[in-house]
Amino acid sequence: MFFIRYLERDNVDAEMVLKKSLLLLIIICISYLLMHILGKLIRKIIKDEARVSKIMRLLRSIVICLNFILFLIIYFPDIRALGVVISLIIAIIALAAKDLIIDIVAYFYILARKSFNIGHVIEVNGVIGELIDIDFLQFNLLEM
Repeated sequence: MFFIRYLERDNVDAEMVLKKSLLLLIIICISYLLMHILGKLIRKIIKDEARVSKIMRLLRSIVICLNFILFLIIYFPDIRALGVVISLIIAIIALAAKDLIIDIVAYFYILARKSFNIGHVIEVNGVIGELIDIDFLQFNLLEM
């Protein structure tokens, strides 16, 4: 509802969206150049390539998060519209990760209830076997 009112306001027009998009493009280009320069500086200072790779991954993640935050601030200055967008993003992520979330909850349920342990013979979907490993997403059976 707030998002629709935000889009219907008079100050949301093509020119403003174009200005915001251009500003975002400039920010992304500056971020890319900054990462490139930082990469060269870090490689000159640190000789261990594995360590450089870890530092660069961390810096890249930070820059991506900052760019995403700037995107949200630029396009959604109204805090209510921003809240709606963030809620939608979280809902989409939750729907996409539904099976993963169910698997993790089931893992903790199995650990808490101690319904079976490694070494027990169990049947899953018609397959009978000895349980040899329990993981977040699966458990491995030695089929019989």
